[in-house]
Amino acid sequence: MLGKPFGFAVERLWIMSTDRNEKKSEVFEAPAGARVEVCLPADHPPLPIGAPVYCSSSQNVKQRYRHERPRPGRYRVRRPLHIAAELTPDGLRANGRVAAVRPHQADVEIQLRLPGPFGPARDLATMEAAARQTFSRLGETDFELASYEFHNPAGRFVPVSRLNKLRRDLTSALEEACKKTAAENVDRLRADACIKTCKPPPTKHFAWSIKVDRIGFLDDFHGSDLADIAEVVVDIARDPAGFLSEQLDRLAGRFDRQRVRLALPALTRRWEEKPLAQKIKRLRSAGWAKWQAANLSAWTYLGLDPKADQTAGIDLSTDWSIYVLNRLAARQLLDMGVTGFTLSPEDGLANLRSLLGEFGPRAAVVVYQDTPLFMAESCAYANLIGGCPGKANCQFQSMEMVSSHGERVTALDYHCRTIVLNQGPFCLSTRLPDLARAGAVSLRADFIYRSYEASEVRQRWRLVRSGCAVPGGHAANFDRGVL
Repeated sequence: MLGKPFGFAVERLWIMSTDRNEKKSEVFEAPAGARVEVCLPADHPPLPIGAPVYCSSSQNVKQRYRHERPRPGRYRVRRPLHIAAELTPDGLRANGRVAAVRPHQADVEIQLRLPGPFGPARDLATMEAAARQTFSRLGETDFELASYEFHNPAGRFVPVSRLNKLRRDLTSALEEACKKTAAENVDRLRADACIKTCKPPPTKHFAWSIKVDRIGFLDDFHGSDLADIAEVVVDIARDPAGFLSEQLDRLAGRFDRQRVRLALPALTRRWEEKPLAQKIKRLRSAGWAKWQAANLSAWTYLGLDPKADQTAGIDLSTDWSIYVLNRLAARQLLDMGVTGFTLSPEDGLANLRSLLGEFGPRAAVVVYQDTPLFMAESCAYANLIGGCPGKANCQFQSMEMVSSHGERVTALDYHCRTIVLNQGPFCLSTRLPDLARAGAVSLRADFIYRSYEASEVRQRWRLVRSGCAVPGGHAANFDRGVL
């Protein structure tokens, strides 16, 4: 009968040369047909000459990195268990408590009673030590003893065999209770996280809003263009504080001030923080109370507490760059006090439908936008010409570029930052019926970054609202969704 072959992992390997004077070289792999030397482990048995040697499994990946396999159960997580026991002549009462994992959850607590009667103990110290040792033997349970109290005011004795049974019954009941609590928590989290299957009625009338970074874009808007706009959102980052204040006052003269919202930038460099903070202070002092956050830093700039469920008299909404791709993100923002949020233009109709069905008018959908492909802190023009001519001498505003895949894009200067846009805008104007059926109420068109003529903004605004196609427009991921 053949014996069991000796097996071992190949820890070190050398390729042997036919030239005896040439030094052998240690390698990780060897080509087929090479003559090799293998390091044997210290406990190897004698190997007779001519014994067959074969590779039982590939070592290419398995032995590339040394690692130890821990013993089963060695690193298992055990929950702290607090036990309090009281022994009386009539019985032994044991209380086991497992602290909650999270603050909002309740502790798991079980109390069992071992009926008496119990006679007097000959040695109280021995009785107490036996009880402590018994309740410390938690073995393969899910617990480790965190605290232990034993009260025996009448000096009674209980057999260790009965103590063992009480411990087993107590830990078993606690394990079942913990499993039940965990299952209830999972069900609650699943209910919170999963999509609500509510189907809203089709929208008959949209609530439109428009976002601009230059108020002059609205100069050619007539009464019908402004009449039923729910909100005008103005990005405050581009214009200086004084000019911006004058333009806002002019806008308030021709448009209801309560329907104007001021938007903070998504990115702010350190040297931009002080002027931005001064601009915010000036505008808030002037009574502007409706704001839009494009970054969580907005809570800091506006002096708000993100853990509070109110925003101290400020009506705060969020832009799409604070991503809301699921209902938990939406609920988190609502818990932080926002009145509404903007869904991502990178999202698809199926996922949008699930969010719109639950949040309705609080979820705004962008239907026109020059969405940045990326933003760079360096200036593309300075890199092209080999240096920066200085802000006072720079004439760079935009330039067209072609990627290695033949994609044409436009690079814009934005305060010495480069913003790259598609040559055509993201546009869902021809998909308004789909959005209406999905329950979308709040729609928005953005005219930021790109240098539009006021007449062009008015023309595109009318095309979008009427459901007509905008030249060069694309629907991004609307049909396929986020992959």
